[in-house]
Amino acid sequence: MLPHEIDEEYFYCVWDKPRAGRQQKQLHRVDRRKQMGVVELIQFVHQYTEPLALKTDNPASNKLFLYLSENTLLKHRLISSYTAPRLSSRRLKEFRDRHQLPHFNLSNIRPSAATLLYLQTGGNLGKVRQFLQHAHFSTTIRYVLNQISEQFNARVIQKGQERMVERVTVIPETRKVGIKRLNLPKPQAAQIVEGRFDTGCGTCRNPYDSPQTGEQKGQLCTSFHACFSCPNGLWFLEDLPWVIATRNRFLHLRSEMKPEDWDAVYGNSVRILNDNIISAFRPEQIETAMRQAKELEDSALVIAKGVLR
Repeated sequence: MLPHEIDEEYFYCVWDKPRAGRQQKQLHRVDRRKQMGVVELIQFVHQYTEPLALKTDNPASNKLFLYLSENTLLKHRLISSYTAPRLSSRRLKEFRDRHQLPHFNLSNIRPSAATLLYLQTGGNLGKVRQFLQHAHFSTTIRYVLNQISEQFNARVIQKGQERMVERVTVIPETRKVGIKRLNLPKPQAAQIVEGRFDTGCGTCRNPYDSPQTGEQKGQLCTSFHACFSCPNGLWFLEDLPWVIATRNRFLHLRSEMKPEDWDAVYGNSVRILNDNIISAFRPEQIETAMRQAKELEDSALVIAKGVLR
């Protein structure tokens, strides 16, 4: 342990790592409150073994863990896990049995610490990599990829999918199939599938519960201009031809208006239609819908086509 050059609250932990061919170095902060940090733990072990280290020579004197041999032939010579690995394994087994612990060996401690840090930081591989002093993320992943982290990752993915579904507006499936992804009440889902909440080129989660400014809950939403950016807006596969036809209609109006006027009125809607709605469908779905949209070009521009209750 080496003190920091400036800050008294930090210490460098320096150790040899033969496999890496160089010394490793980590910076740790002193835990003044709980006295349970890395610095305190190493200082405790160091103070415990320092009197023993003074009685032996290299390489044992440079080891953090030292103890006296029970072998009478060695005359209670000081040894470490490096100089007597078999005896260390036997001592570890005795420790496991005495405390009724599951099987593990010394090589499991580092991956276990990495996995614990991975879970505590919410799956932050960067912090784990820094903690382990790995040069590559691929090495860190091998340390934390196990049954425990796989369960954690599965929970995170499931939670992320649930949040995505809550915000989904475009579902590249038919209404009858895609509506199941929204976890809506059955009566509400049935009305959406039947087309009772349809807008000009899509549908609405609930037109009587609009999040738009100025709209009142329980009354029919009249903010037709805001459908494309409204959290209540929904677009399924059946709606894609109407979406493309509407986009094309807006683009056609560009030749009849001043550029700044067209951009102010239709520009943002076209960008949303292209970037947020149409692009969410698969290429083959878009290709089919474009052919269908040509048949709708001469039809009237529909603002809403649902059924009022």
